Amino acid sequence: LQGQDELKELGRRVIPAVVAELNKKETKPAVKRALCEVLGGLRDPNKDAVAALKAKLGDSDEYGVSIAAAAARSLVAIGDDSVAPALLEILKGKNVDSDRALKYESIRAMGVFRVADAVELLRKALEDKKPASAGDNDDAPLIASAAADALGLIRAQASVDDLAGKLGDATNDPATGQSLGVHAARALQRVLEHELRGKTAKDEIRAGVLA
Repeated sequence: LQGQDELKELGRRVIPAVVAELNKKETKPAVKRALCEVLGGLRDPNKDAVAALKAKLGDSDEYGVSIAAAAARSLVAIGDDSVAPALLEILKGKNVDSDRALKYESIRAMGVFRVADAVELLRKALEDKKPASAGDNDDAPLIASAAADALGLIRAQASVDDLAGKLGDATNDPATGQSLGVHAARALQRVLEHELRGKTAKDEIRAGVLA
C-alpha cells in the first residue's frame, strides 16, 4: 500500500479512516492486508481498530499472507487480550492447518496473552515441524518452536516432559537460526525458573532436566 509508512507516522488520528476502509467489502486483499499492518504498527488499543481486526480473523483472502494472519499479528502487536478467546478458537478449529501463518500467529498470541487453556493444543503443536508458510518460504518460522516459546511464556508445568523430549532436536527454525532444542531449553528455563534457583538435580529432579 503506497503511503503505508506515512499513515503510521500520522499516528492515531488516521485510525477512523483506516478502519472505515478495512471494513469495506470491496477493498482489495492487498490493501486490507496493508491496513491491518498499519493498525498493528500504530499499537493503539482503539476499540474500533480492535473490532475491525478481530472481524478479519475469518478473512481467508490472501496477498502473500492471508488477511486473517495479518490481522492476528496486528492484534498481538496491539496487545488487547480480549481477542485471546477468538484466537484460541482458531487453534481449536478443524481447519487450523489450512492457513499455517494464521496458526503460527495464533500460537504466538497464546504465549503473549498467557492463555493457560491453550496448553494442551500447544503441547500437540510441538510435534508440528513444518514452517508457518503455505509456499516454499525458506525463512518462515517453525510452528513447533513457536509452540515451545508459548509454553515457556505461559510457564506450563504440564509441558515439562514434552519440552524435555525436544532438547536434543536439531530441527532448525529458519526465522531464528536456532534449533527446536534451543527453543525448548529456553521454554524450560522459564517453566522451571523457581526450581532452578539454587537447586541441584538431586534437590529437584525436574530441574535436573536442564542441569
